[in-house]
Amino acid sequence: MDQVMVDTMTAEAFRGNPTPVFELDPAEYRAWPPLEVLQTIARELNQSYTVFVKRSEDSHDSVKYLIRSFTLDKEEPFCGHGIMGAAIVLGQQLAVRGRQMIFETVGGIKVDGYTISGQSLASSAADFGGVCTVKLKLPAEPVKEWFDGDVRLRESIAACLGVDVSQILALGRNALMDLVIEVSEDVDFSAESMAVDAVGLMNASPPGTRSQIITSKGGRYGVDFAKRVFAYGGEGKQSPPV
Repeated sequence: MDQVMVDTMTAEAFRGNPTPVFELDPAEYRAWPPLEVLQTIARELNQSYTVFVKRSEDSHDSVKYLIRSFTLDKEEPFCGHGIMGAAIVLGQQLAVRGRQMIFETVGGIKVDGYTISGQSLASSAADFGGVCTVKLKLPAEPVKEWFDGDVRLRESIAACLGVDVSQILALGRNALMDLVIEVSEDVDFSAESMAVDAVGLMNASPPGTRSQIITSKGGRYGVDFAKRVFAYGGEGKQSPPV
């Protein structure tokens, strides 16, 4: 079982989201290790998410992987930066380079991954340091449960973000139990500009919420939308904002 630590969502070493990625050899691991083993490994590494990948199918132009994502206390159906970390690690392999990577999660979600570019900063044969850009094609997970009429929730969320209640445009939750918080486009919620009360955000969220996604139209950045994600495991380990 090979393991690499990847700093995702950043172009600088030792920044962003530290993401442990384990690649399992399908010849050695025909079946997954027991759930408690994977969970124990994730807990010992003490990161917001640890992912395990195993090749399942191989064709001329694509490679399919099964991927599992663990917080400190449970397995989750999906982790975006975990899939990104896996794509970075696997995309550097000679046998995979230039081919489409298809990741299937334990929740049945399929994500296409492509390595766009990479700049090697390796100082030795054992050093995989470098900057890599990947493209992920993610399936839509629309909001199914709306909380726009919950005045108390809106006020609590606004207080955690340090914005006016009127700047909270919509509140809803998708099937993955992510609370989606749309704010007005004039709100700069970047990590440099907004100190979010992440613990308060978790406590204010409706019961069963998995994570909180702050989002808005992305006109100021020249993109369709911007977002920042917060997630806590059962032991209070926060996922860095991405």
